[in-house]
Order: sequence, then C-alpha cells, then structure tokens
Amino acid sequence: MEAEAPPQVDAAPSPWRRLIPWASLAWGVTSALVMNRDPGRAWLVAVAVLAGWGALIASIVVTRAPEGGRGLRIAAYSTRTLTQSLIQLTVFFVAPLYWTAYAGTVGHALTLAALAVTGGVTLWDPLFERVFARLPLTLACEAVASFTGLLAALPLLGLSHATSLTLATLGAVVGLPLVAAATGEPSARLRRLRSGALAGALLAAAVYFGVARWVPPAPLKLAQGVMARDLKRSPSGKGGDPVGAAEHFDSAAGAPLERLWCFTAIHAPLGLRERFTHVWRHTPYGHAATAREARVELPPVDGQRKGAWRTWSYRDAPAAGEWTCEVVTSTGQTLGVVEATVGSP
Repeated sequence: MEAEAPPQVDAAPSPWRRLIPWASLAWGVTSALVMNRDPGRAWLVAVAVLAGWGALIASIVVTRAPEGGRGLRIAAYSTRTLTQSLIQLTVFFVAPLYWTAYAGTVGHALTLAALAVTGGVTLWDPLFERVFARLPLTLACEAVASFTGLLAALPLLGLSHATSLTLATLGAVVGLPLVAAATGEPSARLRRLRSGALAGALLAAAVYFGVARWVPPAPLKLAQGVMARDLKRSPSGKGGDPVGAAEHFDSAAGAPLERLWCFTAIHAPLGLRERFTHVWRHTPYGHAATAREARVELPPVDGQRKGAWRTWSYRDAPAAGEWTCEVVTSTGQTLGVVEATVGSP
C-alpha cells in the first residue's frame, strides 16, 4: 500500500499580514502630517541621523548573517524597521522647511525631488525592503536623510549655515565608508572601505565646488521681497518700509528714478546669526546676456521668533532694462530673487 502524501501547506500570507504595509503607509502619512516640528525639537533630527547610521550597520549585518532561527529573523526585521523609521523621521521633519525655502531654481527642485523619493520609499514597506536589498540604494537614502537633515536642523539649534554645511558633509563623509566596511565580508572590507571613502570624497568635493547652491537654505524664509523707489527709515534706524514698491518703473510716467531699492524681509530661527548678500544683475533691453552689477554684503541677520529681519540695498541711477536682486547666504544658497524692470524697451 502506498503511503499518503503529506498535506500541502498553504504558504500564502494571511489577510492580516497583507494589511501590514497599508497600516504602515497610513501611519507614516499621518505622522508626517501631525509631526511636531517645533524648532526646539530639532535635536531629535540630529540624534536620528547619528542613530540612523548605526541602525543601518546593525540591520545589514543581522540580515546577512547565516540562518539563526526565529530570534535572528526578529532582530533583522526590527533593525530594518528602525532604520526605515529614523530615515522617515528625518526626512519628514525637514521636508516642509526645504519647501518653505524653495526659490524656484532647478537645483532646489532636484533637492525636493530627492527628499520626496527618499520619503516615499520609507512609506511603503515592500518598496523599502527591495531598496534595502541593494546596498548602494540604501546608502543613498541614508546619505540624503543625513545631509539634508543636519543641514536644516542644526541652524534651528543656533549654528550658522556654514557650520551646519560642514557638519552635514562630515556626517555623510564618515558614515558612508563606515557602513561600507562594516557590512562586507572580511576579505572585502578593505575594498568596500575604499569605495565608501571615494563616495564620501566625491560628496566633499561637490560641496567644496558649490553644490550647496542647489539646496534650499532651510530653515530660512524670504518673508517679503520687493523693489521700490525709496525706503522709509524707522525712528530707531533699525528698520524700514519700502516706498513706491512696484515691478515696473517708468521715469517718463512720474518722478525720475534716482535709486532702485531692493527690500527683503528674512525670517530666521531664534538664535541664528547669518550673513547675506544682495547680488544685483542688470540686463539691458535687447540684450540676452546678463551682466553682474554688484554684490552688496548685508549686516548679519539675528534670528527672531516673531517677525522678520529687514535688509535692503540700492543701485544709484539705474539704467533701463531688467533688474534682479538675488538674496544669497554665506554658503552660496539662494533664498529668493526679486525682479523689476526700469524704463520701456
């Protein structure tokens, strides 16, 4: 008599298990919407960045370990989820700050796109698991979260953008080779260390040669930017209001334009002391080339909890044409551009 075949076990996931990714997605979206982004909580982002590199190392090491039973599987799932959550916390905390500082440039759009992709990956568990299976993609997600997180959070703690940029770069430069070396086989660690160090060196070189200009200067915000005929000083001399603000100035239609003023009101976090520059450019009518006219260094902006710090500069006897006044940080990041035309074409 033939022995009966053992019963087939249905390996399909249970309906409850299928709901886990959707529950995670709902939780992630809800957390992003209701997250407490008080500036005083910026230290959480700094901690999340540091913990994120450590969690990433632990999760990769545990995941690639030989089969070790249920305990090892739980450890692998837990460390991977922790890595995912820390990246998610960092990106969703700083993303609105970058959106507020967005000045419409191509570089700024690319930064926001990188944040959107990184955040989106962490929202859908199956997608994050696929990304996590590829070390270069995992490192890219962690590097984006680390760099943008520190660059936006540290100014909220009172550090200048120049210092924040240095620390944000250092975090990625150190983290990339450490993860690469710690997660490889012993025979390949030196090769991985070199690859990680090369990636970090390329990032440092990109920052040195001005890639920071592509990043919105979060958490700063250009509250107001206008061109005006004149400026009314306050009695204390510490502030002023634009007089005759407009986008077009025609001398033939009114009083001669003796000066063209660029008035900007900048909102900065409490305790932050930052330097800005007004970069004036003039394009005469009928000319395609834009000539840089002047760089005007402004007094340091002291962060205030309420209101905005007012700054201004001017050009005497502005010639006819298109004028722009770009507000730039000490790290070369564009906060905004104010535009006006003078005279008729």
